[in-house]
Amino acid sequence: MGRRTRSLSALAGATGGLLQPLATKVLVDRLSSGGTIATVLLALTVLMLLSTVTEAFGAYVLERTAESVVLPLAAA
Repeated sequence: MGRRTRSLSALAGATGGLLQPLATKVLVDRLSSGGTIATVLLALTVLMLLSTVTEAFGAYVLERTAESVVLPLAAA
């Protein structure tokens, strides 16, 4: 798991975080117009779950990378 994995994970997490307000706006617009909200609500839920999982994976990769740098120094 290298730098590319961390970068892609951070990019995907940030994209999910930026899309959430847009999906929320669409949800509020549908609520105010009386339209159906099931698909928008499902999409928002999936987006939030994917964003959370992606950011958690990125944090895990970052922690593993930090440990691989610090542990050899602590053993010396």
